[in-house]
Amino acid sequence: MTHVIPLRPQIRVGISGTGFIGRGLLTAMQHQTGLTVYRILTRRPLDGLRGGPERELVTNSITELIAHSDVVVECSGDVAHATEVVSEALDAQLPVVTMNSEFHVTVGSWFANRGVLTEAAGDQPGALAELAEQAEQATAMGFRPLVYGNLKRFQDNRPSEQSMQYWAKRQGISIEQVTAFTTEQNCRSNRRLSPMQWERRWPCPACWG
Repeated sequence: MTHVIPLRPQIRVGISGTGFIGRGLLTAMQHQTGLTVYRILTRRPLDGLRGGPERELVTNSITELIAHSDVVVECSGDVAHATEVVSEALDAQLPVVTMNSEFHVTVGSWFANRGVLTEAAGDQPGALAELAEQAEQATAMGFRPLVYGNLKRFQDNRPSEQSMQYWAKRQGISIEQVTAFTTEQNCRSNRRLSPMQWERRWPCPACWG
């Protein structure tokens, strides 16, 4: 299925999510030409948003997001919510870009052949997929990739709360997010935190169940 974005002076971008990724994307979009954020979907109470995007851009309605978008970027970080947003966007024949790898590994295959759906190259899985594509082209030169990996600068196989606090401060994000962004092994090793500390962790698919 081929989707052609309508030719407009500005392509209307709808963002799903007002967290760390969504706010970062909004900031980056302010420096882009030809792309303008028209709506931002959030599940938070609208009157409780502070220091965020302009009030007139934010909505709690998926229908409103879709009606004012030529392309939707899903970066809520929530698989169930992303599934609903992506499903409705594809039903409306809008292309969807995600920054939500958990969405792809859990329900992504269900959306196969339903429309244009891709992971952003800037996100880790998308970047690795892009690298794999380039490597496949390089095989003509005799190279055969053996491993596609990623090394985070704050990776720590035996993290302490102090270590996570350091990287949270350095990256400008919460300790819960830093913990969730590490590998599954890292996340599970955080079970050594006290029960109160562990319950404060950011929800992470590696730790569910």
